[in-house]
Amino acid sequence: ADKRIVAFGESHHYLHEWNRWRARLFKYLAKHHGFSTFVLESGLVEGRLLHDYVAGRNIEWKAVVAAITNAWGVWAELNDLIRWMRLWNKNPERPFELRFYCMDGTGNWYHAQHAYQAVHDYARRIDPVLADDISCDFGHAVNEINFDNRHEISASQWKDLIGAATVLVNRLEQSCVAYCNASTKDEFDWILRSAQILRDVLLNFCQTESDFDIGLRQFWNVRDASMAESLRWIVDREGPDARMVLAAANTHLQLYPVRVQRATSMGSYYVSRFGRDETLFIGATSDTSVKGEPPIPECNQAVYDQVGPDCFFLDLRGAPANGPVAEWLNEERPDRVNMRYQPVCPGEAWDCLLFHRTLHTAEVELPA
Repeated sequence: ADKRIVAFGESHHYLHEWNRWRARLFKYLAKHHGFSTFVLESGLVEGRLLHDYVAGRNIEWKAVVAAITNAWGVWAELNDLIRWMRLWNKNPERPFELRFYCMDGTGNWYHAQHAYQAVHDYARRIDPVLADDISCDFGHAVNEINFDNRHEISASQWKDLIGAATVLVNRLEQSCVAYCNASTKDEFDWILRSAQILRDVLLNFCQTESDFDIGLRQFWNVRDASMAESLRWIVDREGPDARMVLAAANTHLQLYPVRVQRATSMGSYYVSRFGRDETLFIGATSDTSVKGEPPIPECNQAVYDQVGPDCFFLDLRGAPANGPVAEWLNEERPDRVNMRYQPVCPGEAWDCLLFHRTLHTAEVELPA
């Protein structure tokens, strides 16, 4: 109907069913409903290479695979979709071009080296003075600081780094016209977003407490807010008529707090900033875990398991507003994602649910 973004989640990463379903979904929507853009939970900075490959640039396949973070690049179902999109774009009679974007920061949020390198390489070509300042401010730190040793950095060092990252973003913004003229607007857009992600990674390191049971909330809030801003960046780049499929874990897309720490999901942040009228949120789930474990009796999946069919799709927007169904949908209970349970109220978290009874690890495909 009027939804321009179809956000499709998954209960576990790296599974055949979810990878295959979202590829078939995008192909169908591209062929029959004018959807042109696919967005993946993978590093945006590295994903520029993937974006360019789909657009037709001559890039070695092994470099494309290496650019897909979160271990996404080893699965045949996703790789088939990437190649299909590239072939579509090579067809001179195509009705429109397809775009592939990634939206999840950089370096699996473990380091800032790739974001730093992208911005520094650009500045070295366009503005050597800026490049020297970037080297001075970040050259040593980004190679030495990562998520594991973040707690060893002093508060004053963090203030200096985050301050320098904020100034870097501002200097790029101030020089937008000159830098666009010296390169291209497209290249400048990528570099500005990479600089913002460099800042976000440093903010993530600084704010995430060493005790990760506590720090997960801070980590998730920074990461998912950054993902939401990246999604809006993609939406703005592609224009008001572009339609897209968004692929990420349930925990990023759900319109409900994440885990017992009550972190902010990307979906809920995006809706709070930009509204929900244009987006359809679909959760994907199964009865068993990847290891074949049955659901605990009190969880959401134990009830989905009783519905009957091995695969079914529920549009929760048509559920009754009152009565036992409404009461069940609006009650918080354990919900399985990957190998753990988290509290989720399904009626608040999703517009729709896809259930598949059997799950298999996706097919491995490695470059030669």
